[in-house]
Amino acid sequence: MTQALNVTAFQKPAPANETKADWQSLDITTLSADLQSAYHDYRTAQDIANKRRKTFEDAMSAKLELPAHLALAFGYKFGRLSVAIVPASRPSSAKPAMSLTDLVKRADRR
Repeated sequence: MTQALNVTAFQKPAPANETKADWQSLDITTLSADLQSAYHDYRTAQDIANKRRKTFEDAMSAKLELPAHLALAFGYKFGRLSVAIVPASRPSSAKPAMSLTDLVKRADRR
């Protein structure tokens, strides 16, 4: 059974003075061997979790009747499930990866 949502109840404008973190991709090959190994173990576990999360999100999204221009977004911070109605296509904000050394240099300049 599908359920229709009141889409306007979930939409709100972002605060004008919102401060955003400056996220950087880290080049994993610049890490020590032990950190690379620990990261590899984490990614293996994360891949399993991602497959299970996608199964859950697909099943939940299938229950809703959203217009084609909207999609359901999920958040999992602090162990809580959060959802938001967002535009179906959002531009990517991906940046190229940087080395650990460059990241430390950048932090020292702040």
